[in-house]
Amino acid sequence: MATAITFLIQWGDRSLLGLFMTKAMLGLYATATVWSRIAVEALLRINAQVMFPIYADLINRGDAHLRRKLFKARLALVLVFVPPMWALSLGGQWMIDFLYDPRYAEAGWMLQILAMGSVGAIISTTASNILLAAGDSKRHMILQTGRGLLLIASIAVGAYFGEVKGMIYGVAASKVIDYPLLVWAIRRYVVWMPILDLSTLALSGVVIMGGHAYLTHI
Repeated sequence: MATAITFLIQWGDRSLLGLFMTKAMLGLYATATVWSRIAVEALLRINAQVMFPIYADLINRGDAHLRRKLFKARLALVLVFVPPMWALSLGGQWMIDFLYDPRYAEAGWMLQILAMGSVGAIISTTASNILLAAGDSKRHMILQTGRGLLLIASIAVGAYFGEVKGMIYGVAASKVIDYPLLVWAIRRYVVWMPILDLSTLALSGVVIMGGHAYLTHI
C-alpha cells in the first residue's frame, strides 16, 4: 500500500493532468517537472547520508546537543537547496527558452509554478525522515496517504478555478498545504522546527512575489 501511495504522489499528477492535456502539453509538463524536482531528488540522496544518521541518534539518545546539530543540518540544506527554487520560480521561462527550442516555451511558466511548490517539498524532505528512523510506519503511511489526497483535491480545485493552469498551481500548492500534516506526524518526536520552516516559507513568499513584481516593471 505504501508503494502505491508513493507512486500516486510522484506520478499521480501526470495521470490526472493527462486526462485534460494533449500528449504534447503533457510532455512539456514532464520537462518542467524534471527541472522543478532536481533539488528535491538531490536532497533525497543526501538525506540518507546526512539527516538519517542524525535522526537515528536522536531517537536513541534524544539530547539537546543532537537537536542543535539537527537544526544546523536542516538549515544548511535549506540554504543550499531553496535559493535555486527561487531562481527557477523567477527565471524558469528564461532558462527553458535558452536550453530548448521554441516548441518547449510553454514548459517555462509551468516550471516557474512548480518550483514554488518545491520549496515546501524541500522543507518536508528534510524533516520527515524522523518517521523512518523511528520505524513509525503507521504515521509515515498516514502522512503519505494525506499527501496523496491533498494532491488530488488541490488538482481538482485548481481545475475548477483555472483549468489546466489552475491544476498546475494545485500541484504546487499541495506541496505547501501538507505542512500541517507533516507537523502532526513529527511533533511527537520533538523535532518540529517551526521557526526554521515558517521563516523559510515566509521568506520564499517575499522573494518570489517581490521578484515577480520587480521583473514585471523593468
